Amino acid sequence: MDDATAYRSDSKRGAPHGDSGDRSGRRKYRRGHSGKVLVSLLVMASFVLLAGAVAYRPVYRYYRQAIADCMEWGNSLQINKQHLSSLVNRNAGLLDQAKRMGSGGANLGPQEIERAADSLKKVEAFQAAQDQSGSIPSCQAKQLIWDLRTNASSSKDKALAFGQRIASLQSAFDPLDRVVLDRDAEATSASRQSLEALVPGMASLIKDSQGQVDKASVRDDLSDGVRQVRRLLDQQPAVPRHELEDARQRLYRSADRVIQAQNRKAGIDCGRQHCLALTFDDGPSPMADEVLKTLKVKGVTASFFAIGQRVNATTGAKLKIAADRGYPVGSHTWSHENLPDILSQHHETQQLDETSSVIASATGRPVNLVRPPHGVVDEASRAYIGNHLAAGIALYNAEGYDWAKGASVSSVKQKVLSQARPGDIILMHDTFTHTVKALPDIIDGLRKQGQDYRLVTIEQLTGEYPRPGAVYYSRTNILRM
Repeated sequence: MDDATAYRSDSKRGAPHGDSGDRSGRRKYRRGHSGKVLVSLLVMASFVLLAGAVAYRPVYRYYRQAIADCMEWGNSLQINKQHLSSLVNRNAGLLDQAKRMGSGGANLGPQEIERAADSLKKVEAFQAAQDQSGSIPSCQAKQLIWDLRTNASSSKDKALAFGQRIASLQSAFDPLDRVVLDRDAEATSASRQSLEALVPGMASLIKDSQGQVDKASVRDDLSDGVRQVRRLLDQQPAVPRHELEDARQRLYRSADRVIQAQNRKAGIDCGRQHCLALTFDDGPSPMADEVLKTLKVKGVTASFFAIGQRVNATTGAKLKIAADRGYPVGSHTWSHENLPDILSQHHETQQLDETSSVIASATGRPVNLVRPPHGVVDEASRAYIGNHLAAGIALYNAEGYDWAKGASVSSVKQKVLSQARPGDIILMHDTFTHTVKALPDIIDGLRKQGQDYRLVTIEQLTGEYPRPGAVYYSRTNILRM
C-alpha cells in the first residue's frame, strides 16, 4: 500500500476512536478560541473605559467651569443692576440740587450740568431697554453645558454693559459731586467717617511691609499720606468733602504701590504668572493648626474669613499666627447671617462692626475684606460695608463644594482642580475634615496641572488695597462702587 492507502485504511479501521479525538480537538479549539475572544473583549473594554475616563476629565472640567461662570456673571449682573439703579436715583436728586444752585459762584458751569443730565437720560434709556430684555438667565446643575455657556456669556455681556454705564455716570456727575455735596453736611460727615475707618488699615500696611518692598520710598509715601490725612481730620474748621475724598484716593493709590512693591520683592507678577487665591470660611476651627501646618510646609499662602462668635482666646491665637505669617483674616459676620437680612433687621452693629473689632483685636490688624455668608450681597449691605467699614467684599468664582451632602476628600479635590483657572478666588471651609485632608493634594495638583499655579492672597492677586464696597470675584472681575 502506498502512504495514502495506508492512511485511509488506518483511518477507516480507527473510525470510532478517530471521531472521538476529532470532537475533543474541536472542543479544545472552541475553548481556546472563546478564551481569546474573551481576552480580546476585556482588552477592548479596558481601552473603552480608559478612553472614556480620559474624555470624561475635560468634559467634567468644562461643565464645572461652565456652571461657575454662569453663577459668577449672573450674580455680577444682579449686583451691577442694583448699583446702577441706586446711582440713577441718587444722581437724579443731585442734578435737581445742581440746577437749583445754578452756576453763580458755585464753580459749576452750565455745560457740566448739561453733560450730567444727558448722561442720566442715556442711562435711564439703557435701563428701560434692559428691563424689556427679560430676567437674568438661570444656572442649574442639571442644565446642558451649552445652555450654561450661553447663559454665562449673556450675563457677562450685560454685566459689563451695566459696568460701563456705572463708570460713565460717575464720570459725568463727578463735577456735581464736588460742588453740591460739599454743601451737604450729611455727605461730608459720611466721607469723614469713611476716611477715619481707612487710616488704621493703611497704618497696618506700613508696619507689615517693612523690609518687604523692593523700593523703600513707596512706604515713605504712604506714611506721609497717612500723616497728612490725620492732620486733615484734626483740622478746624472741618475741610470740604471733596478734599476728604481726594485724600482718600491718594491713600489708595499709595497703598497700591506698596502692595505692588511687595509683590515684586516676593517675585509675584499675576499679570504674567498663573495666580490663584485660596480662601477658607467659617473658622477659626479646631483644625486650623493642620491647615496652617500644610500651608507652611507647602510654602503657600491663603486668606481666612472668620465668624465673630467663634473667636475666643484660644482660636484668636490661631488667627494671630495666620496673620503674622501673612495670611489675611477677614470677616464672615458674627453668626453667618445673610448680609441683606443683617441690614433689613438692623443687626449691623453686632454682625459687622463687632466682628471686625473682635478679629482686629485677635490679629492686631484691621479687617479690610468681608466675605458674605452664602455669597449673598445687595446694594444696602454693600454700601454699609464700603462706607462704614471702608472694606471690600470678597466673593469667589470657584469652590470645592465641601459643604455639600456626601462631600469627600476626593470630591473636594476634583471640584477645585476642575474649576481652577488663572486669576480665580477659590472658596473652601477649614471646618470640614475632608477639606483639611484634601488640601495637600489640592496644592500639589494645582502645581502639576500644567499651569504651575502661584497661590497668593487676594491683595497680591489684584495688586491693590481693597476698595470700599468693591466686589472681588476674581483678578479680572471686580465690581466697583
